[in-house]
Amino acid sequence: MAQPFVVEAVVAGQQRRHVPDVALIDGAGAITIVNVKPLDRIGDPKVAATFAWAGHVFAARGWQHEVWTGAPEVLLGNLRFLAGYRRRDRFDAQLLDAVMAMADEGDTIGDLHRRCQGIGPAEVVRPALLHLLWSGRLRTDLITVLSDQSALERAA
Repeated sequence: MAQPFVVEAVVAGQQRRHVPDVALIDGAGAITIVNVKPLDRIGDPKVAATFAWAGHVFAARGWQHEVWTGAPEVLLGNLRFLAGYRRRDRFDAQLLDAVMAMADEGDTIGDLHRRCQGIGPAEVVRPALLHLLWSGRLRTDLITVLSDQSALERAA
């Protein structure tokens, strides 16, 4: 739930207010409060002080508290790249199924791409493979720059 509530407390004689960004509740009912701030703002004394007193308030209720500073640049770059292959209507379902059928455990992007050359031209097969990554039918580590050496696995 986004911006779920207002936290108020008296800190060093001053009334303080804080609105956390997200409240997460897992299947067991455990609550985690998440504050989102850019990495360059974490060192700001006012931000640090707010997160400190708010964190104590959350802890007193048995809640976890996390500060999220954003995703790694490589991950965001990979996602922006793969987003170019997101449109399902641009891909032939039979081609996608054929590429999936050719995927073996331990394949890299390059391995699968080379093996699929017989089912269509590279300029059609490669985008289909990348669509399968975008759609989650195939997975790879998106924290490292995508390349022909990126290891693939089938989605569970």
